[in-house]
Amino acid sequence: MDRKKRVEELKRKNRIAVLCRRWNDYGIKISIDSFLSQRETIAIQKDIINMLDILDVHHKSMIYSKTENVLNKYKKELFHYIDDDERYVFFLKKSTDYGAVVINGNTLKENMDFIIGESEYFNNTCCIFCCTESVVSGICMWLGEYDNRIYVW
Repeated sequence: MDRKKRVEELKRKNRIAVLCRRWNDYGIKISIDSFLSQRETIAIQKDIINMLDILDVHHKSMIYSKTENVLNKYKKELFHYIDDDERYVFFLKKSTDYGAVVINGNTLKENMDFIIGESEYFNNTCCIFCCTESVVSGICMWLGEYDNRIYVW
């Protein structure tokens, strides 16, 4: 690995370590090993976007108006969707820079408000992505220009 790539990787690991300490202070045990690589994260993100496109074509998403609180509806759907024993990939702020985190369903349920507060949605983006490691199932929130959607597959 050349020097520039090594420095970038060290910076990435340092940012993850800071994030892990904050989560551990909150009572959520994660480590650097809980994070996917940037390449894995981007591949999963592409798979999710493809799935959302397929669901749109087949009109298989829950659509909410601009006036409804879609974030509260997403939390409710997420809580019912999550299997305590499954592992989930959750996209945090700047996941494509650091890597998405893999967490246990029980941890996600017990700390939902904190974890959702760490999502890309609260970094001025329009979505929250959460799926199983294989992307076979997932639940995402997407705020669009004309409507807000929750996708479950």
